[in-house]
Order: sequence, then structure tokens, then C-alpha cells
Amino acid sequence: MPIAASILAVLTFGFTLSHFQRTSLSPIAPDLMVELHLSPDAFGLIASGIFLGVAVGQIPTGILLDRFGTRRVTPLVLLLAVAGSLWFAAADTVWALFASRFLIGLGIASTLMGTLVVAARWFPPDRFATVSAVVFAIAGGFGNGLGTAPMAAAADLVGWRWAFVGSAGVVALAAVLIAIVVRDAPPGHPFWNRHPESVRRSLAGVVEVAKLPGMGRILVMAMMGYPALMTILGGWGGPYLADVHGLGPVARGNVLAAIVVGNVLGFVIVGPLDRWLDTRKGIVLGGSSLCAATLGLLALWPHPPLAIVVALLVLFGAATSFSVTNIALGRALVPERLMGRGVTMVNFATFVGNALLQLMAGPLIGLFVASGPAPEIAYRFVFGSLAVMFILAILVFRRVADRPPSAERRVSALRAAPMATID
Repeated sequence: MPIAASILAVLTFGFTLSHFQRTSLSPIAPDLMVELHLSPDAFGLIASGIFLGVAVGQIPTGILLDRFGTRRVTPLVLLLAVAGSLWFAAADTVWALFASRFLIGLGIASTLMGTLVVAARWFPPDRFATVSAVVFAIAGGFGNGLGTAPMAAAADLVGWRWAFVGSAGVVALAAVLIAIVVRDAPPGHPFWNRHPESVRRSLAGVVEVAKLPGMGRILVMAMMGYPALMTILGGWGGPYLADVHGLGPVARGNVLAAIVVGNVLGFVIVGPLDRWLDTRKGIVLGGSSLCAATLGLLALWPHPPLAIVVALLVLFGAATSFSVTNIALGRALVPERLMGRGVTMVNFATFVGNALLQLMAGPLIGLFVASGPAPEIAYRFVFGSLAVMFILAILVFRRVADRPPSAERRVSALRAAPMATID
């Protein structure tokens, strides 16, 4: 499928830049807090901005994707990320920094969901988790990687403001490429015969998705996997490594990059795992339990060696890759006509979780310090809180019904089988 591969490559490039924007704050966080005299609460607010923006953009994006398609929606929305990046580069107040990050979030709101909607139409249903994992691995690897050590090096060389100006130009390039290359569905696909819905019917579709049996439990788990990773990788990992372990910008950028490598390896392993084991629920439960365990160790172990900390964080990054299987489980519940709204519903929960966890972490650390370096116990308290939240999510999720790939293969075979004739 050379056409499908080209389309997926361009969309993955856009999603890569989305990952960069989410993680680019962490390596520069200590310097940003010193330069602009930011408290932990203020930095937590700024860090939450991009995730709130993505969350707010999800439901409108899902409606637009179902109505107009990825090729028309994503390039236009990405222009908001261009504007937000330029604004962030010029901002010098807490609310300007927050608002610019929020605008970036709105701008990247369709990069993942637009990609997954197109992938669901160009590839077989039972391959969705594998294709999604490839997208996550490439985009997460390169995007999160660029947002860690290279971002730290760029900020050290030209300053963080000019680094964000440069990122705006690359996002604009991605918007142009998506508009030129992407095709929303293969010829003959039902997408091309869809009937435009009224606004009322579009909103009714959102409610219909939310009411699907099991969707609520999937949404609860979506609020923990990737959001917990971003709380560390895209927000408080940099300050933790600086305050507790005394690492400079490049060194902490390298540790954050190692977490990204762990996350990418996790996607490589988890992607085809649902077809090998013929379960999605089991993979989600296993990955989330491993996340709770690693965070619990970081919370309970006082003054662990840096090598142990890095190993646990890398393992945690790998474990959070279960999120892609959770998305596949949610997609399996949704009919084709609601595909855009279905996948964006899961992503909406993901970024609500991102925003809430970022907003939670700042005040938790603020309980132990008003400004300046935070003590180790503050970060251990954050790790422990995340571990407890994982356990609560597991208790809710464990009652969801499984949707194994074998069931989708059977349905596809029945649809493809010719009608029996009567002699």
C-alpha cells in the first residue's frame, strides 16, 4: 500500500511535531522558572495549557473530521499552533505563557486523531493497534526526543525563545505537506458516500459515543496512561532531576531522552501484542499495573541511586505504551460513521487527564516549597499520588468487556463473504 504508507508518513510527521510541543517545556523548565520568577503553581498552570488546549479541541475536531476529513481540517488547525509558538516565544507573563501554550494545544488537537481516523480507513481493523503503535513509536521517538536533549541543547545555544520561533516554521511546513499528500480514504470507501450531518445530529453522535457500553471505563483509563508520562516527561521530570539529583540542562535532557527511548521500545513490543495474545483488556491491565508499580517504588524509596531512578523511569515510559491498546479497544466499540468522534472522545479523556495531572502536580509540590528547588519528598509525594490514581483507574477498568482482534477478523470475514444462493 504505497499510497497509504505515504499518507501515514506525512501525518506522522505532523504528529511528531505535536509530541515535540508537549515535551519541549520540561528541559527548559528550571531556567524558565528562574528567568521569569515562576512558582511551582505558576509553572504547573503553564505546563497544563497545551493539554487543556488539546482537550478543548477534541470534540469540535471529531465533528469536523467526520464532516470534512483530515486533509481539510488538520492543515488549517495547525496554523493555530504556528501562532501559539510565536506567541510563546515572545511572552513574558504567566497568563501570556499559559494562553500561548493553550493555543498550541488547540493547533495540534487533530494531529493524532486525524492520523488514526485515516489509518482506520486505509488499514484492516485487526491491524489498527499495530499501525497505531508504529505511528506512536515514530512520532513519540522523534518528537519527544527532539523535545528533550536537542531542545535543551538548542536553548543553551540560541535561547528557548528562538528555539520556539524555529519550531513554528517546521509546523507550517507540516501543514502544507498534509494538504498536498493526504487522502482521507481509499476509493470506494463509505467515507466518500457520507451525508453531511446537521449540527444537532453531529452533537447527538458525540453523546451516542459516550453512551456506548464500556466507553466510560476506557475513558477513565485514558486519563492515566499517557497523561502520567507527560506529567513527568513534559513537565516535572526536568525539575526533579535538577532539584534532587543536581543535573544540568544537557544531562537531564539525556535522561528524559532515555525515557523516550523506553517509551518507543514499549510501542514496538505492545503494537502487535494484542494480535499475538488475542486480548486488549489484558494488555491494558498489565501495562497500567506496571506503571503503578514503578511509580510506587519511586515514591517509597528514599534517596535511590541515579542509575536506579533512570532505570525505573525508562521502565515506566515503556509501560505507558499500553495507551495505544486502550485507544484500539475504544475504537473497536465505535461504528464507521462515528469514527472521528469515537477516537477523539478517547483522546479528549487523555488530554483532560494531562491537564488535571499537571495542575495537580504543581500544588502538591507547592505544599513543600514556595519557590526555588523542591525537596525530594515533594516529588515522591507526586509519584505516590500518581501510583494511587493508577490503582483506582485499574479498579474501574477491570470490569470492561474485552474486544480481541479475533472478533474483528470474524466480523470482517462475514462482511466479505458472498451471499449464499438457493438452488
